[in-house]
Amino acid sequence: MRRDGGSATADLTDQGADRRTERALVAYVRQELSAPATAIMGYAEMLVDDAAQADCAQRTDDLQRILDASRTLHRLILSLLDPATIHRTDGSADLTEFRRTLRHDLRTPINAIKGYGEMLREDAADGSAETFVADLDKLLGEATLLLDRIDGLVTYSGGDAPPSEGAARAATEIAAPASMVESLIEAVRPVAANEADLAAVRPSRILVVDDNASNRDLLSRRLQRQGHTVLQAEDGASALALVEKEALDLVLLDLMMPGISGYDVLARLKRDPRFRDIPVIMISALSELDSIVRCIEAGADDYLAKPFDPTLLRARVGASLEKKRLRDEVRASLARLEEELDQARKMQLGMLPRVFPACTPEQPVEVHASMEPAREVGGDLYDCFYASAHLFCFLVGDVSGKGAPAAMFMARTRSLVRMAVDLWQRMDAAAMSSAQIAEAVNRELYQDNDDCMFVTLFLGLLDTRTGTLAYTNAGHPAPHILRASGDIEQIAGKPDVPLGVQRKTTYRTGTIALLRGDAVFVVSDGVDEAMNAEEEFYTLERLNTVLRSAGKASAAELVRAVTDHVHEFTGSAPMADDVTALAIRWLPS
Repeated sequence: MRRDGGSATADLTDQGADRRTERALVAYVRQELSAPATAIMGYAEMLVDDAAQADCAQRTDDLQRILDASRTLHRLILSLLDPATIHRTDGSADLTEFRRTLRHDLRTPINAIKGYGEMLREDAADGSAETFVADLDKLLGEATLLLDRIDGLVTYSGGDAPPSEGAARAATEIAAPASMVESLIEAVRPVAANEADLAAVRPSRILVVDDNASNRDLLSRRLQRQGHTVLQAEDGASALALVEKEALDLVLLDLMMPGISGYDVLARLKRDPRFRDIPVIMISALSELDSIVRCIEAGADDYLAKPFDPTLLRARVGASLEKKRLRDEVRASLARLEEELDQARKMQLGMLPRVFPACTPEQPVEVHASMEPAREVGGDLYDCFYASAHLFCFLVGDVSGKGAPAAMFMARTRSLVRMAVDLWQRMDAAAMSSAQIAEAVNRELYQDNDDCMFVTLFLGLLDTRTGTLAYTNAGHPAPHILRASGDIEQIAGKPDVPLGVQRKTTYRTGTIALLRGDAVFVVSDGVDEAMNAEEEFYTLERLNTVLRSAGKASAAELVRAVTDHVHEFTGSAPMADDVTALAIRWLPS
């Protein structure tokens, strides 16, 4: 009993595999015949348009006959070679007769195409437009190709048509894919008829919107069998109300409904930022291309025509839910990343001084600075501190690149400057210079710098007893000197190489004498290179204008005046670079 049952099951399995192979082969032949037929239609349509524009009535009439024949041909191929209606019966006289009928029915429109096309080609030999002749030749070539493939199909199928050279070649081309199709059939697992045999999908909350109660019930029951929680809405208004108060993973939306149509519901969902990421599958009895295109353009994730195939419905629902799951994961990852970057930004800003030394008779320096990163974390830096009782150290830098790598390089640079100053103070404070500090920091930054990052840096050492400013400029924009008299000047001289570029770089120390009330104003290039919505630069001229008007203000007011003016200039345009400004004013008693 078991042997007989097993043999019967095997026979049924073999028959199913044979039918799948047959359907695949028929679909392949249909594709091979419809491709040149579609090309003929395309060329014919273009030739008709060209002839109409050229106002050539006789040519237009013949081309219209070719176009009508090509459309008839295409319809015949699709109907006669429908895999769903062809059943193979090996050795059957009916099948042989079908092949002959196929060849006869398809040759009739092809003969019309070739006949009218060849007459047009003969008439075109007396100097017609090159484009017209070229397109007509392509059309005739596709017609010949199609004819050979039809003859080859009959030859391959055991018909009695005498094979021409082209038909014999076509027969070989049609026969060759048989093994390819069989290999494909073996590789592609059949879709199980029983839905229980399909892989389970993640349970989700799905809204079914349809004005037909039976349709709603049928869809809901099928989705519930798959483990989903299903909500129902009978029209567009109730669907929008449910979306407002329910957390949904997917919407199955009927297109044609009274009141608010499915298309309008879709448009409203996609306009609302709260709901635009909910996937929507449109379901409708309309199968016109315009309806499908319109829904996809409005944001629908997929489209199913009624009556729908349950297995196809399950597959598309699963695909839409999987895409939503991936989008949710990406969104969650971005949220975590933004939170981490926000923490990194707070930590980075925490490295920079926000409370500045007070200006006193013993320490007569008024100082203020700010840094605004263009992204969550930036590459600009500033620092200011007393290296000794009478030596005030300050610096402003700009690291190449953006983001986390630049922020780490910035933190390293600031720490190295502080360490170098501290070591020089301990070893030989009298011999310390800004150039020596820059050289020491440069050597360390060059070490293991595989990404070739660098930092421009202005480093100043102010003797608070005499007002002598010793400085080193490693590739940074030249600072401004705001004289107490009202004059403004930039520190002259060509800057040295940025830090981290060359290991053995010699840096120079420059000096400038400050008078009582003079100020030094240092910015990063994010100030003069800030851009507005019209892509105009802030420029050095605008910076000079602000400094002239606020030149005698306090250090904090100077920094605030410049940064506020930069923001007023850029407006809603995103920041292209970090904006950093530092001001110090020497105020001895």
